[in-house]
Amino acid sequence: MSDLDTAEMEPPPSRLIYRQKELQQLLGLSRNAIERLMEAEGLPHPIKLSSRSKGWLAAEVHAWLDQRAAERIERERPERPCAL
Repeated sequence: MSDLDTAEMEPPPSRLIYRQKELQQLLGLSRNAIERLMEAEGLPHPIKLSSRSKGWLAAEVHAWLDQRAAERIERERPERPCAL
């Protein structure tokens, strides 16, 4: 199978779903840390895939990460004194 065939079979990023272990690897965090982030820091909650499985929409996770990065940049900007 060529790379082109593989690329055609992959779902678009907006439809990608991270399972628990994949999300843990992506964020470099434990299951408990992810639970805390969902409750305290606004990490999106998973969607129910079946009666026994759940997954996080990749687009939502990456949007949350982008928001966190933007907040960090905003906090780190030095305040400029007003010019007179």
